[in-house]
Amino acid sequence: MQYATAWTNADPDSADAWSYLGVVYGIYLKQPDKAVAPMQRSLKLNPNQAPGWHALGVTYIQLKKNAGRGRREFRRRSSSTQISRPTTTISPSRMRRWRAGRNAYNALNDEKGLAEKLDAPMVWYNLGNGYARLEQAAPAVAAYQRAVKLNPDWAQAWTNLGTMLQWGGNIQGAEQAYARGTQLGDPLAAHDNARLHQALAQHAAAAKIWRNRQ
Repeated sequence: MQYATAWTNADPDSADAWSYLGVVYGIYLKQPDKAVAPMQRSLKLNPNQAPGWHALGVTYIQLKKNAGRGRREFRRRSSSTQISRPTTTISPSRMRRWRAGRNAYNALNDEKGLAEKLDAPMVWYNLGNGYARLEQAAPAVAAYQRAVKLNPDWAQAWTNLGTMLQWGGNIQGAEQAYARGTQLGDPLAAHDNARLHQALAQHAAAAKIWRNRQ
């Protein structure tokens, strides 16, 4: 609860933050009545998130209120894996557009100790996303690495790890992470890997032209 509350305070426009707060209420604290509002806020900020609709459907059923609506949300959203680009995945092309204040960075650093205490994949994944939005490659990489160590089959975590490794200049590591994300079924991993190779090829071609002119 401390982690989720601090995150929503630091970044109130983050759909991930509100989603995580809803999960805390609904899953960890078994208080589905308090989970609905943050989940709905998350989905208002970003409606294209299948896990979020899934969680909201579960919450409606837990409440035993409007169970038909809950089942409809399951069918409408959670069964689809092709709704849109996963919002929790960070692409290199979007990195330079993300800026956040120093307070958000400090809040993430303050919550790192709690993440170490909880030591859960989702906690590290969300922490990595927070650092990624602030363009802090090193702590983001460390957080994602811990997430995939705890859950080696998390495709999106591998994709995000690849993005931040690429952002930090570790091309070989990025290629390996993208390959793992692709193997686990994240289409965005293959897309980002292809863009990386395209950029490397363009760089090599430019370098060759420069050498030939010398």
